[in-house]
Amino acid sequence: MTLFFFGILLLIWGYLCRLLSIYFFWDSKNFGWILVAIGFMSFLIDLRISRIAQKKNIFWVRVGVAIIVLWFAAVGSAFFAIKTSDFYPGLFESIKKDNVIKSETGDIYGYSLIPTNIGILNMVNKSPSASASFVMTVRGKIAYRDVKIILRRGGVTGWYMAEIRLVNY
Repeated sequence: MTLFFFGILLLIWGYLCRLLSIYFFWDSKNFGWILVAIGFMSFLIDLRISRIAQKKNIFWVRVGVAIIVLWFAAVGSAFFAIKTSDFYPGLFESIKKDNVIKSETGDIYGYSLIPTNIGILNMVNKSPSASASFVMTVRGKIAYRDVKIILRRGGVTGWYMAEIRLVNY
């Protein structure tokens, strides 16, 4: 339960950072979502143990744990797909060259470790016309901003970057 509440605090801090332009621990939003999911899963495991002791049905508890485990597996595989893709090495150069992003952030000196957004789950999709998107934090000397990268699957050539734009909250 402590992990869940700590995750909620990190989420609140992460969104406050974006709203109030506070540039300290900007990635707390990402870690907050992870801790909320782990905290909820530990709650479900505790609930399972107590329901087994009471000899009650645990089907829905198992379903909840399975959904969280599948979510972690899907996001992990999509994260791996991004990091090992052909477009990834050129991604940072494309962001650095974008005039809109550069004017908002100043000289870019760093990026977030964890790309996020539910759109990255499409990267594991084998459809030739699939599209995917993810959000990264760009750290600049003037400001930090979240940037949405939209990808398209180009038939045999794999993924290519279709668009880069700033995320507005």
